[in-house]
Amino acid sequence: MKVVKVTKTSAIENIRIISINNNVVVVSFDRPAHIVALGKRPTEVENNWWGIANNQKLNPVTREKAHIIAYSMKFANNFGLTEMKTEYSDDTVKVMFSFRNIQDAVDFATAMKDREFWRGCISL
Repeated sequence: MKVVKVTKTSAIENIRIISINNNVVVVSFDRPAHIVALGKRPTEVENNWWGIANNQKLNPVTREKAHIIAYSMKFANNFGLTEMKTEYSDDTVKVMFSFRNIQDAVDFATAMKDREFWRGCISL
């Protein structure tokens, strides 16, 4: 297990819960540079974000932002993730997480809002 020290908190502070509607949570993240992680399945997208996060050729801030996105996608699986869609704009990555039920969605959104979780417990 590798522990990642978060040095720039702006990426964490800029995580935004855009909406919670039934079993869907929409979350906005800072976009690392102009990087896009594509895939046909949610696991492919998540794996591509991990690849970006672990790319030593990228600057530390870009890698940190990618780590936060990848970890969020991995974390969502603990809450009964059924589907995930990703949209990109110039400076944000918006991810729609669909869960089995509304309680799973609320629990995930609550965990995503916990800044102490992000500051102290990012272990990958």
